[in-house]
Amino acid sequence: MTAFRFILLVLILYFGVTALKIEFSVLKIGLFDVFADLPFVILCLVTTAVIFLDAKYFAGNRKWYQLVSSMVGIVFTGIILKGKAERFATNNSPVVMRMHHIAGNDPVFSLELKKNGCFRLSEANMFGQSIYYGNYKRAGDSIHLFRYDHADVDKLPRIGFLRGDTVTWNDSIVMTIAEPRISPSP
Repeated sequence: MTAFRFILLVLILYFGVTALKIEFSVLKIGLFDVFADLPFVILCLVTTAVIFLDAKYFAGNRKWYQLVSSMVGIVFTGIILKGKAERFATNNSPVVMRMHHIAGNDPVFSLELKKNGCFRLSEANMFGQSIYYGNYKRAGDSIHLFRYDHADVDKLPRIGFLRGDTVTWNDSIVMTIAEPRISPSP
């Protein structure tokens, strides 16, 4: 393996891991959010270059190990594209219920429960917002949010109870329902 191909493999690994961390963490929207996709773009460019380079070397002596860097880049790209497709599907799924934090409270949350069983929780802050994605389950008058991570888990809602036109989360966060409620799923 030439030094140039080794450097390209290291670049694929670095930008692949960086793009995975960005794609599967909390989405931060603010002043510099346009740079969030830069590692993924660089990963795609380097992977494309490596595919052509590996194809040239493979055509010369038919050794399968010469395709390793191409396969690593394709796997990283595929996993990240799957995450982008899931986020796109959640964003475009119809909203079943929309809730907003009562004005004047800090932090300011906005929660959308989607028809596909996913949710989108937005937390507004001074420089933009943070968006959390995950799944929810509704049973009677309770809503359970799961499969999302945050460093400060205690301040984010996990279990909510419907009471009239409000939802009380974790016995402290109260949100008003902005969209009409649907009947509980069986």
